[in-house]
Amino acid sequence: MVSLHKLGFVLLMCGSVTFCDTVTTTTNSKGEGTSQETGSDFRLSCDGKTYNPLKDTCCKVQDQNITENLTKGLSERMSLCCGLQAYHPLNEICCNLTVKPKPSLDAKCCGKEPYDEKEKLCCGGKKLLTKLSPHHLCCYESQFDPFIENCCQNMCPRIQLKSNNFDSCEKKLSCNLNLSGQHQGSQCVGNKQCCGTIALEDKNALSILKKEVCCETETESVVYHKREGFECCGHHYYNSSLWLCNATKLEGKHKPRHSDNGSKL
Repeated sequence: MVSLHKLGFVLLMCGSVTFCDTVTTTTNSKGEGTSQETGSDFRLSCDGKTYNPLKDTCCKVQDQNITENLTKGLSERMSLCCGLQAYHPLNEICCNLTVKPKPSLDAKCCGKEPYDEKEKLCCGGKKLLTKLSPHHLCCYESQFDPFIENCCQNMCPRIQLKSNNFDSCEKKLSCNLNLSGQHQGSQCVGNKQCCGTIALEDKNALSILKKEVCCETETESVVYHKREGFECCGHHYYNSSLWLCNATKLEGKHKPRHSDNGSKL
């Protein structure tokens, strides 16, 4: 028989938690008490269906009414809710009420898209860009290298090269996005040779094209007059006797180089 004081203790413990396994206590021929777990079969209701929270998850959203959705095969102990959809936070992430696989352990959200912040930048809160270097930062919906560039507020072009290493913005051009070299709009119509959205000359004007160089990244295109000893590094055109290009990142030849964490090498 089940001891009354032991049964009362079991009921007290079960009342203090969401669910627990049933324990049955019996007495053998020697008068010794033994306990045995019979397994949990605790049931709740979700969207009119019964379910076991050890195996499934019920997600609820309350507006004017309460809406419920049952996700099978994912224990409530191991899950979180993303709106009405349950997900496993160890392997998935909830971005703007959308469940996506994690691209990395410390994944972040950019709108509805997850990203690895070691590899990409979320600029303007919605635009994912592949980092040109570990040092690059967002400047509006583009990115800049803070070692050699400034991000300029209320000025154009938004990204300006530093003058003698000063953190000041000097140019005040018209905020025509084509002037700043960003890929919005296009002058490339008809029989044109283009650098991003910037029209160069007619395709047949080879003598002109030989004098121009197009340096590009995924967000910017800049046209330069071709010069001997100069090369492209992303959208920059640099003197190879002064600079080194390391994966679209410029480093001064006569200055200490920076490691991935920003320290000098």
